[in-house]
Amino acid sequence: MVAERCAEVNFGLPLTAEPRAFSLKAWDREHNRQPTTDNQLSSGGMPSTPPIALQPLDPRLAARVDHECDACIEALWKRSSGLALRISPLAPGVIERPGRTRFDLRLTGANLRIDGPMLAHAPELPILDHTLGLVVLDRLGALGPESFKLLLSECTRVLSEDGQLQVIDINPWGWVGLNARSRGLRCPAGALRIGRLLRHSGLEELSIEHRLWWPPLPPGILDRWSDGLGALGRRTWPGLGSIYAVAGRKRGSSGISIPLGRGAQRPGVMAAAGSMRRAG
Repeated sequence: MVAERCAEVNFGLPLTAEPRAFSLKAWDREHNRQPTTDNQLSSGGMPSTPPIALQPLDPRLAARVDHECDACIEALWKRSSGLALRISPLAPGVIERPGRTRFDLRLTGANLRIDGPMLAHAPELPILDHTLGLVVLDRLGALGPESFKLLLSECTRVLSEDGQLQVIDINPWGWVGLNARSRGLRCPAGALRIGRLLRHSGLEELSIEHRLWWPPLPPGILDRWSDGLGALGRRTWPGLGSIYAVAGRKRGSSGISIPLGRGAQRPGVMAAAGSMRRAG
């Protein structure tokens, strides 16, 4: 029965028994790396591929974008329970914090290959249903609309009840997005459209956060005065941050069992709000 439901892999990533699901050791062999031990953090070791909108950007500004995206993920990850998964064009690996584990997968190539602790081809994710507490799609704007919708559906499937899904990307109307569009590069959809897609996927309690409110100034000035300009932009044009993070929560069961009456043998079932269910 266990063999039918799950293939056990390193670090406890709950994979289905799919032939395309490999362990991290198999991934190491394919890339001619030293075998990864169970206690090793493999957050680096492979070159990262910056998102398409960041490739021609000044490296100092690209590093600031990376930092703010990581801060968005970390803030939500701290409030999430269970295993976390991140899919991005950046370096794959495994990130561990006290009591928390996150698997970072890299999506590359026209064939939408996913590598890292798990090997697959997007949009299919060979992961068991309802097993992850957090899934992050980080700067996947290069995906076509249909591929993104299919991947979003897969991410919703693997989320546990009350699990959270976060989409982080370049704001097409922020400084970085406008800079990329001026060079003819394709930019991702805006935050409002991503929010509609998340709601259509059955997620609730949606939130939208913007960061890096840069004005259209030369990169050298932005790098030197980034914090002050960002604070000014946050007050002046709050919806035009260079990056956005849209998050939603998967609906949990609407019923909880409560014993009714003294000596009741069978519990009653009552509807409860999501916050009550999460509080137990």
